[in-house]
Amino acid sequence: MKSSINGDEVLSPDYLRELRLERMPRFMWRATAECEGRVVLDLLFDATDINQGAFFIRAIEYDPALSFVLRVASKAQFVQNTPKTDPLWRVLQWFADQPVL
Repeated sequence: MKSSINGDEVLSPDYLRELRLERMPRFMWRATAECEGRVVLDLLFDATDINQGAFFIRAIEYDPALSFVLRVASKAQFVQNTPKTDPLWRVLQWFADQPVL
């Protein structure tokens, strides 16, 4: 996974450095969202931690506008009411915990 983002020209050098230095599991699943043929978001999942339910690792954000919308929307009350047992909760919480740019 890290090798596939090394040459990415969309991500800032600081963001790439942060991603390369972050500890990640050996086996991951990567869900990529595209808009009009352009990658806008990757969601990374630990392929070895499915049974425990804590399998979401982080997002890789390529589109600042989408990142802003997801961070603001994740703080909405109806989103915050998502049960913590719902697998989507970890994804939403990750965005809620990130500073709004």
